[in-house]
Amino acid sequence: MRKILVLIAIFLVCMSFGSAYAETDFDFLTFAKEKVLTDYHPTAKPENATAEYKVEPAAKDAGVISATVTVFYSGWVRKHQADYEIDVMPAEGLVKVNVLEDTNGMNKLSNKIFKPNSWVELASLGVTIETTEAPAKVEAPKDFDFLGFATKQVLPDFHPTAKPEEATAEYDKGPDVNDNGTVSARVRIRYTSLKTKQDMLALIEVRPGAGLVKVTIVRDSDVLNLTGNKIFRENTWVELSSLDWE
Repeated sequence: MRKILVLIAIFLVCMSFGSAYAETDFDFLTFAKEKVLTDYHPTAKPENATAEYKVEPAAKDAGVISATVTVFYSGWVRKHQADYEIDVMPAEGLVKVNVLEDTNGMNKLSNKIFKPNSWVELASLGVTIETTEAPAKVEAPKDFDFLGFATKQVLPDFHPTAKPEEATAEYDKGPDVNDNGTVSARVRIRYTSLKTKQDMLALIEVRPGAGLVKVTIVRDSDVLNLTGNKIFRENTWVELSSLDWE
């Protein structure tokens, strides 16, 4: 009898994870053609492309639904196909794309939106998503070093020639816990660039439960602040684990 109860419990847990997809109206196939394909191949015509599931949508982790989509499209000379792993956080309104395979070797020369270890806000792509799940409420992470993160991670990304060890940081506002479950702080960074004293104001937002961080430059006295950054991009949340920062 006990074994039967255990099997029933396991079945119910699996069903609860599998039902996560039913709670969202996200269209993986259309997204793959219209958003992902055009980011990696701007000259490809999504209306002429076709998409099918290689792996059907299913719960991957808590709060994450994943699917692998194969897109068939035409290149300059011949037809190509690409396999995209698409992860979605419905409650957070975020999406991440990983290119598993692409027969066109030019696939990573032009993409500007979907980067490794980064989650993009669906709203910034003009995609709305409905879900019955609400973002979890969190407390401010007492051990997250916003000031150290500003000088050691944010500054070098926007100004590779600046020396973090010579920079200083202080709070301009926060840290604050927001209604959407994020924790944010506005940090002022003072640094030297090309022997000139500079001042940057950065908004740092953290999703503690998801292990994600987002950086928005509010102001920067150095006008070259957007020429070097490769990690922190507009409307994009980066996985803290990829930065070796917990």
